[in-house]
Amino acid sequence: MKLNVALIDCHDLGDWLGCYGRDWIRTPNIDRLAKEGACFENYFAPSPQCIPGRMGIYCSRYAHTHNVYGQMPPAGDPPLFMAQHFLQNGYQTILSNHLKVPVTPEQAGFHIQTLTSLIMPGTAQEFFEQTKSSSQPFFIHFSFSLIHRPFGQEFDVERLFTLPVPEVLPDTAITQHDLATLAHQIEELDTVVGWILSALDTMGLTNETIVIFTTDHGVALARHKHTLYDTGLRTALLIRSPSQIKSGLRSDTLLSNTGLFPTLCELTGIPIPNCIHGRSFKSLFNGETYQPDEAVFDSVSWTRRSQQLHYCPARSIRTNRYKLIWNFTESPCYLDSGYLGRYANDLDVIESWLLFGKQSPKFELYDLGQDQWEKRNLSGNSTLTEVETNLRANFHKFLDETDDRILEGQLPNFTGEVVKSMWLKKDDNTYRLNFDVTSECRERPFELLYDVGR
Repeated sequence: MKLNVALIDCHDLGDWLGCYGRDWIRTPNIDRLAKEGACFENYFAPSPQCIPGRMGIYCSRYAHTHNVYGQMPPAGDPPLFMAQHFLQNGYQTILSNHLKVPVTPEQAGFHIQTLTSLIMPGTAQEFFEQTKSSSQPFFIHFSFSLIHRPFGQEFDVERLFTLPVPEVLPDTAITQHDLATLAHQIEELDTVVGWILSALDTMGLTNETIVIFTTDHGVALARHKHTLYDTGLRTALLIRSPSQIKSGLRSDTLLSNTGLFPTLCELTGIPIPNCIHGRSFKSLFNGETYQPDEAVFDSVSWTRRSQQLHYCPARSIRTNRYKLIWNFTESPCYLDSGYLGRYANDLDVIESWLLFGKQSPKFELYDLGQDQWEKRNLSGNSTLTEVETNLRANFHKFLDETDDRILEGQLPNFTGEVVKSMWLKKDDNTYRLNFDVTSECRERPFELLYDVGR
């Protein structure tokens, strides 16, 4: 009998979980999957944006190959979706909540959709009971909007000002409040995941169900989501399959999330389709030889906020040691407007941050072994000439072989929406935020719920 599949994903999480060394975030249920299955520590999305990142998971394709250049629908017919392939191979396919990509559940291959968000413990068990009347194995997809901004204003007071601030953010009171609300949301998600795992236990389905937990890209902080730095691209992947995966397996093999689709095909014994880009990494589970890719490739093209498009095209190639980013415009990387909204009273401070308001160089080269935050651009450094030359050659080869239209000039705007830059260039070649675009941020000031001092 084929194994069942329970795919759990959420927005904007990155690897902000206890099992990824962030012990200040309490995620015992998700961490349970890491203890009972496999945890992948070097796992990357093909894009730091919601729709292109999720299409990588669901379709095993790079964004530019299905014309999903940003937060917009695919141009042309949708590619093959994972659920669609499982449906064609004898699975009952069920979607919980919304898929969060611009296709219908039917187009994506789901024959049942329920809008429940599993807000009650008993709901999870009722959900699995829907599958009992069928002799078919199930493919159930739990898709959560949790962790997406706005984070809300709930947090644990005793943890305020105790959370470590990422090195690329200012260590201020408002940043600490923002991180506290983020941690609270992650822990709420963990509770829901716990209900799903408990329901599998109660129903006697644990040993015959592959459980996957993952996310689309990095968290919605400045210099994280929407950027090609590791903070925007590195994501969590946990897979539990008691009959196939040794408990507590941890792998630092360099992987792209385009490999999840074919890996699940191999784990369940269904054929791997020919129209996908990813390679199965199932052999990592049983100690067989696995030849990893030398690099992963990532892209960002268009961002969208308030029915306005912002053009900020860039591409990156990442090996285990180095990353090369190719920026096709000079303006700084996009800042999520939801993030800016929390800093409404501090936009002048944001504007002065050198990391966010500086003109982007054409190329950025980082030695990830020495510079995990990617702050020291080594492009043009004479000691790395050979490294940079090889990365550029592999870059061009990949973009050419996959027909990335960025090589032909500006990428098309498929929606007809207004294009307006988030940044305005100043006389000193630095940039300031364009308040005609980000004005909504000033309308939603962050209000502290507690009178807490540092």
